[in-house]
Amino acid sequence: MNYSNLRQAPRVNLRDEVPLSYPLAIYVEPTNKCNFKCKFCPESLEDYSELSGGLNQLTLDEWQLISTEISSLTNGNGVKTLNFYMMGEPFINKSLLTFVGDAKKRGLSDRVIITSNGSLIKPEIHKNLVASGLDYLRISIYGATEADQKENTQTNISLAKVRGNLRELVKLRSAMNAKKPYIYKDD
Repeated sequence: MNYSNLRQAPRVNLRDEVPLSYPLAIYVEPTNKCNFKCKFCPESLEDYSELSGGLNQLTLDEWQLISTEISSLTNGNGVKTLNFYMMGEPFINKSLLTFVGDAKKRGLSDRVIITSNGSLIKPEIHKNLVASGLDYLRISIYGATEADQKENTQTNISLAKVRGNLRELVKLRSAMNAKKPYIYKDD
């Protein structure tokens, strides 16, 4: 279901459901590392590593513990949304698509989302990304122009590169006759 249709779907009225027996959504941070240093993000602070307790990546063993806890917490029913994102760029973690595939296989949520800056979604991972079962790929765009992108992200990663990565992903998704992941962007 694309995002526009999802927004029209029946929703849980929290007033009738509180207290919830488990959360509706869970965020899992695959890494707190990022290849951007957006001027509005804590990652751009000189002492970010110290403030955050170090730069880390979720391991497969840690994911197994988390996924087992999610399953146990929800009595195997899963949550509404499992979002792989917090502070870092999720695609830095090479195990990300393994986490997604496992979450889908285990039915940990109704939908799995990755929020990314799009710069690392390169053609060599497109097939695995589509095959992972990911429901939604949310891309955050940090500038309407190349100059805005460079200034806001404090990198030389161009907006054209991000758009090109996504165009190639959409082409492959179509060639594979896949409907997922649904891709949407925030600007």
